[in-house]
Amino acid sequence: MNRKNVETVKLYYFSLTVLTDTQKLIYNMKPKNFIGRCSQQVEEFIRNCVQPVLDANGVSDDHAEINV
Repeated sequence: MNRKNVETVKLYYFSLTVLTDTQKLIYNMKPKNFIGRCSQQVEEFIRNCVQPVLDANGVSDDHAEINV
């Protein structure tokens, strides 16, 4: 477990024992508490799945046309 995970676990147990119900609700409503690896997963998807298709079809970063 890395340091960030340890701190998250400590904060979680602290919140269970010390914070009021309102404080817990406010803490749990913050979107940043729910994104996890989202940004990293998007970057990996673009790099590993989308970029190879773009490269194979000669699409540059300057201009892309999408036909639906």
